[in-house]
Amino acid sequence: MIRSRAYAGEADYQRVHDLLVESYALTGTTQNWTIDCWDWFRYNGHVFEEIDGSHRWQSDVRLWQTERRKLVGAAILDDRDLFLQVHPYFRRIEGEMLDWAERHDQEGCPGGVDNAPLSIYVFEHDQQRQALLRGRGYRNLGHESNIRARSLDPPLPTFGLPPGYFIRSLDGQDREDLAKRAAVANAAFGITKHRAETIQVLQRAPSYDPELDLVVVAPDASFAAYCVLWVDGANRIGMFGPVGTHPAHQRRGLGRAMMCEGLRRLQALRTRTAYVDCDAGGVADRLYQAVGFRQCDRLHHWQKAGR
Repeated sequence: MIRSRAYAGEADYQRVHDLLVESYALTGTTQNWTIDCWDWFRYNGHVFEEIDGSHRWQSDVRLWQTERRKLVGAAILDDRDLFLQVHPYFRRIEGEMLDWAERHDQEGCPGGVDNAPLSIYVFEHDQQRQALLRGRGYRNLGHESNIRARSLDPPLPTFGLPPGYFIRSLDGQDREDLAKRAAVANAAFGITKHRAETIQVLQRAPSYDPELDLVVVAPDASFAAYCVLWVDGANRIGMFGPVGTHPAHQRRGLGRAMMCEGLRRLQALRTRTAYVDCDAGGVADRLYQAVGFRQCDRLHHWQKAGR
């Protein structure tokens, strides 16, 4: 018998991590999140909860386990976006997971003050989940993002940097480095939330490796671009995310050169495949194609009919 329960802290964090690793090992696909997404959810998406210790996000995660306490499912609500992490041998629980998510979503908006519909992102090949959603009144809003992959077998591409630029790892102990890293992240994505303290929180993530937090240093010593790479050593896969370039330094090939350096570092760690996901048809998608990433799946945005 499979039962659900509330998320209960650090031991459960590791159990979800292990579920993601096992799922990839069994399927060889990104049917569930890769481990970087789980770390990013907590240490970036909920960075201020990590700083103040409130951890309110935990109430938006529900777990499913067998009688022997084997974790086989995790439903994660991030605002109005639902993410289902399901062991490939236990997909029959997905309806129950949706029951919880829909109920929890409505309870979080008493009186229907927020009428935004619940969303879920589904792989194009996943006919089983699409049929389930269709039967529950969800509709497909179309292709939204691409999952791309490339082999790390040699030879790897190389792209040079303009004069005066160079690539190195972030010095996570240097306050000035942290401030510059926050500044380039904010500028690249048009946001303001990053600061030195938030970068330090990201460094607590179990999968974070300081050697894989890359920056492109500009001639004036500011950071012109950055990317963070993650490794699932058990499955020998690497993930890029995020990748960003300061608007003042775009169209100079910095992103390509930085990603190529990242590929070399992943190869040195004996990873076999690198993954990246991005909005379909955007500038980033073209960048990833330029360094040899090929589309391996597409995500479609499904949405629950309004209340």
